[in-house]
Amino acid sequence: MSSSPCSVVSPPAVAKSSPLRRWGARAVLLLASVASVASSQTGPSPLVATSSVQSLTLSEAWPEARRVFPVEVAAPRRPDEDVTLEVGATLQVRWVPADDDPRRPSVRARMSLGELLGRWETTAALAPHASAPVELEVRTGDDCNLMDDCLWEAVLDVEVQGEHGPGVVEVEWISTGSIFFADGLNTPPEVTLTLGLP
Repeated sequence: MSSSPCSVVSPPAVAKSSPLRRWGARAVLLLASVASVASSQTGPSPLVATSSVQSLTLSEAWPEARRVFPVEVAAPRRPDEDVTLEVGATLQVRWVPADDDPRRPSVRARMSLGELLGRWETTAALAPHASAPVELEVRTGDDCNLMDDCLWEAVLDVEVQGEHGPGVVEVEWISTGSIFFADGLNTPPEVTLTLGLP
Protein backbone atom coordinates (compact mmCIF):
# COMPACT_ATOMS: atom_id res chain seq x y z
CA MET A 1 0.00 0.00 0.00
CA SER A 2 1.40 3.38 -0.99
CA SER A 3 -0.08 5.56 1.72
CA SER A 4 2.08 6.61 4.65
CA PRO A 5 1.29 5.46 8.18
CA CYS A 6 -0.48 8.02 10.30
CA SER A 7 1.16 9.58 13.29
CA VAL A 8 0.37 12.14 15.93
CA VAL A 9 1.67 15.54 14.85
CA SER A 10 2.39 18.09 17.54
CA PRO A 11 0.95 21.53 16.72
CA PRO A 12 3.45 24.38 16.25
CA ALA A 13 3.79 27.07 18.90
CA VAL A 14 1.09 29.67 18.22
CA ALA A 15 -0.77 32.35 20.10
CA LYS A 16 -3.07 31.21 22.88
CA SER A 17 -6.21 32.26 21.02
CA SER A 18 -5.26 30.43 17.82
CA PRO A 19 -7.83 27.89 16.54
CA LEU A 20 -4.93 25.60 15.58
CA ARG A 21 -3.73 25.50 19.18
CA ARG A 22 -7.25 24.75 20.39
CA TRP A 23 -7.51 21.95 17.85
CA GLY A 24 -4.15 20.56 18.96
CA ALA A 25 -5.46 20.40 22.52
CA ARG A 26 -8.59 18.66 21.24
CA ALA A 27 -6.46 16.05 19.46
CA VAL A 28 -4.54 15.38 22.67
CA LEU A 29 -7.83 14.98 24.53
CA LEU A 30 -9.03 12.58 21.86
CA LEU A 31 -5.97 10.39 22.32
CA ALA A 32 -6.38 10.55 26.09
CA SER A 33 -9.99 9.46 25.66
CA VAL A 34 -8.94 6.47 23.57
CA ALA A 35 -6.37 5.50 26.19
CA SER A 36 -8.95 5.89 28.93
CA VAL A 37 -11.42 3.61 27.14
CA ALA A 38 -8.72 1.04 26.57
CA SER A 39 -7.58 1.12 30.22
CA SER A 40 -11.16 0.68 31.41
CA GLN A 41 -11.41 -2.66 29.63
CA THR A 42 -10.30 -5.93 31.15
CA GLY A 43 -8.35 -6.98 28.05
CA PRO A 44 -5.15 -5.61 26.52
CA SER A 45 -5.00 -2.08 25.12
CA PRO A 46 -5.83 -1.75 21.42
CA LEU A 47 -3.38 -0.82 18.70
CA VAL A 48 -4.24 2.79 17.75
CA ALA A 49 -3.41 4.92 14.70
CA THR A 50 -4.30 8.62 14.44
CA SER A 51 -4.20 10.91 11.44
CA SER A 52 -2.98 14.47 11.38
CA VAL A 53 -5.57 17.27 11.22
CA GLN A 54 -7.51 17.32 7.92
CA SER A 55 -9.64 20.19 6.62
CA LEU A 56 -12.47 20.87 4.20
CA THR A 57 -14.80 23.78 3.39
CA LEU A 58 -18.54 23.72 2.70
CA SER A 59 -20.63 26.47 1.10
CA GLU A 60 -23.90 27.09 -0.73
CA ALA A 61 -22.19 25.94 -3.93
CA TRP A 62 -20.62 22.89 -2.25
CA PRO A 63 -22.94 21.83 0.61
CA GLU A 64 -21.63 18.26 0.77
CA ALA A 65 -18.19 16.69 1.02
CA ARG A 66 -16.90 13.13 1.12
CA ARG A 67 -13.46 11.91 2.10
CA VAL A 68 -12.49 8.32 1.36
CA PHE A 69 -9.34 6.66 2.68
CA PRO A 70 -8.07 3.10 3.08
CA VAL A 71 -7.57 1.41 6.42
CA GLU A 72 -5.23 -1.58 6.58
CA VAL A 73 -4.13 -4.06 9.22
CA ALA A 74 -0.93 -5.81 8.18
CA ALA A 75 0.75 -8.84 9.74
CA PRO A 76 3.78 -10.12 7.80
CA ARG A 77 3.65 -13.55 9.45
CA ARG A 78 -0.11 -13.82 8.75
CA PRO A 79 -1.07 -15.59 11.98
CA ASP A 80 -4.42 -17.34 12.25
CA GLU A 81 -5.87 -14.65 14.53
CA ASP A 82 -9.04 -12.56 14.32
CA VAL A 83 -8.98 -8.79 14.85
CA THR A 84 -11.78 -6.25 15.23
CA LEU A 85 -11.39 -2.82 13.65
CA GLU A 86 -13.02 0.40 14.88
CA VAL A 87 -12.70 3.73 13.09
CA GLY A 88 -13.80 7.12 14.44
CA ALA A 89 -13.53 10.79 13.58
CA THR A 90 -13.75 14.00 15.57
CA LEU A 91 -14.71 17.20 13.75
CA GLN A 92 -14.42 20.86 14.67
CA VAL A 93 -16.91 23.01 12.76
CA ARG A 94 -17.09 26.80 12.37
CA TRP A 95 -19.68 28.92 10.54
CA VAL A 96 -18.15 32.01 8.88
CA PRO A 97 -20.96 34.13 7.40
CA ALA A 98 -20.28 36.69 4.68
CA ASP A 99 -22.81 39.18 6.09
CA ASP A 100 -25.17 39.73 9.02
CA ASP A 101 -27.85 37.29 7.83
CA PRO A 102 -29.44 35.87 11.02
CA ARG A 103 -30.00 32.41 9.55
CA ARG A 104 -27.67 29.78 10.98
CA PRO A 105 -26.89 26.38 9.45
CA SER A 106 -26.12 23.12 11.17
CA VAL A 107 -23.77 20.38 10.01
CA ARG A 108 -24.23 16.64 10.01
CA ALA A 109 -21.53 14.05 9.50
CA ARG A 110 -21.16 10.30 9.29
CA MET A 111 -18.18 7.94 9.29
CA SER A 112 -18.73 4.60 7.55
CA LEU A 113 -16.58 1.54 7.16
CA GLY A 114 -17.03 -0.38 3.92
CA GLU A 115 -20.71 -1.24 3.59
CA LEU A 116 -21.28 -0.71 7.31
CA LEU A 117 -22.86 2.75 7.45
CA GLY A 118 -22.33 4.84 10.56
CA ARG A 119 -24.96 6.95 12.27
CA TRP A 120 -25.45 10.58 11.28
CA GLU A 121 -24.53 13.08 13.99
CA THR A 122 -25.76 16.68 13.77
CA THR A 123 -24.63 19.91 15.41
CA ALA A 124 -26.99 22.46 16.88
CA ALA A 125 -27.44 25.67 14.86
CA LEU A 126 -23.97 27.16 14.45
CA ALA A 127 -23.27 30.54 15.97
CA PRO A 128 -21.22 32.83 13.69
CA HIS A 129 -17.44 32.46 14.12
CA ALA A 130 -17.86 30.03 17.05
CA SER A 131 -16.61 26.44 17.15
CA ALA A 132 -19.20 23.68 17.57
CA PRO A 133 -17.47 20.29 17.60
CA VAL A 134 -19.21 17.17 16.34
CA GLU A 135 -17.85 13.84 17.56
CA LEU A 136 -18.35 10.70 15.52
CA GLU A 137 -17.59 7.08 16.32
CA VAL A 138 -18.06 3.98 14.21
CA ARG A 139 -18.10 0.74 16.19
CA THR A 140 -18.92 -1.73 13.48
CA GLY A 141 -17.42 -4.81 15.11
CA ASP A 142 -16.03 -5.76 11.71
CA ASP A 143 -13.65 -8.70 12.00
CA CYS A 144 -10.82 -9.91 9.82
CA ASN A 145 -8.50 -12.89 10.10
CA LEU A 146 -4.85 -11.87 9.77
CA MET A 147 -4.26 -14.70 7.32
CA ASP A 148 -6.36 -12.66 4.86
CA ASP A 149 -5.90 -9.18 3.38
CA CYS A 150 -7.41 -6.92 6.07
CA LEU A 151 -8.20 -3.80 4.05
CA TRP A 152 -11.24 -1.55 4.42
CA GLU A 153 -12.52 1.67 2.86
CA ALA A 154 -13.44 4.36 5.38
CA VAL A 155 -15.80 7.12 4.24
CA LEU A 156 -16.47 10.43 5.98
CA ASP A 157 -19.55 12.32 4.75
CA VAL A 158 -20.16 15.92 5.87
CA GLU A 159 -23.19 18.03 4.90
CA VAL A 160 -24.56 21.51 5.62
CA GLN A 161 -28.17 21.46 6.83
CA GLY A 162 -30.87 24.17 7.04
CA GLU A 163 -31.23 27.59 5.49
CA HIS A 164 -28.40 30.08 5.78
CA GLY A 165 -26.98 33.14 4.12
CA PRO A 166 -23.75 33.37 2.12
CA GLY A 167 -20.61 32.22 3.82
CA VAL A 168 -18.57 29.08 4.43
CA VAL A 169 -18.45 26.28 6.96
CA GLU A 170 -14.87 25.44 7.93
CA VAL A 171 -14.31 21.87 9.07
CA GLU A 172 -11.20 20.41 10.65
CA TRP A 173 -11.19 16.73 11.52
CA ILE A 174 -9.00 13.97 12.83
CA SER A 175 -9.50 10.23 12.40
CA THR A 176 -8.54 7.47 14.82
CA GLY A 177 -8.53 3.73 14.19
CA SER A 178 -8.19 0.93 16.72
CA ILE A 179 -7.78 -2.83 16.41
CA PHE A 180 -8.50 -5.43 19.06
CA PHE A 181 -7.72 -9.13 19.02
CA ALA A 182 -11.01 -11.01 19.08
CA ASP A 183 -9.74 -13.52 21.65
CA GLY A 184 -8.29 -10.86 23.96
CA LEU A 185 -4.63 -11.47 23.14
CA ASN A 186 -1.98 -8.77 23.21
CA THR A 187 -1.19 -7.26 19.81
CA PRO A 188 2.09 -8.69 18.47
CA PRO A 189 4.70 -6.00 17.66
CA GLU A 190 4.82 -6.96 13.97
CA VAL A 191 1.12 -6.15 13.44
CA THR A 192 0.50 -2.63 12.11
CA LEU A 193 -2.56 -0.44 11.58
CA THR A 194 -2.44 2.19 8.84
CA LEU A 195 -4.88 4.96 7.96
CA GLY A 196 -4.43 6.23 4.40
CA LEU A 197 -4.27 9.87 5.50
CA PRO A 198 -1.29 12.19 6.07
